[in-house]
Amino acid sequence: MEQPVSQEPEPHYMQGFYRGRYNQFCVNGDYFHPSKRVLFNPRHFRDFPHYMDYLTDQLKPTFGAVRKICTPNYGRRVRSLEDLTSGGVYVAAGIEKFKPYG
Repeated sequence: MEQPVSQEPEPHYMQGFYRGRYNQFCVNGDYFHPSKRVLFNPRHFRDFPHYMDYLTDQLKPTFGAVRKICTPNYGRRVRSLEDLTSGGVYVAAGIEKFKPYG
């Protein structure tokens, strides 16, 4: 028989605590630009366009502003903040066509 697992209540100092997620971002078409590790904290970014503005400031791409985020293998677009996985690798692109990596 399995013992029921008792879950202890969360301490008061941990309530409302959001854990940040790190992701690796590459710049579209720039094979010599190293990928950059960027922190995503849900408390700081409420919507997707503000996060793309933050990525533009962090990555400083040569094409201008980051307009879309894609997966590196197939170029599938990330459409919301919930689609970003912790520890994932993504490509930051502008209005130009996605250039595959690998």
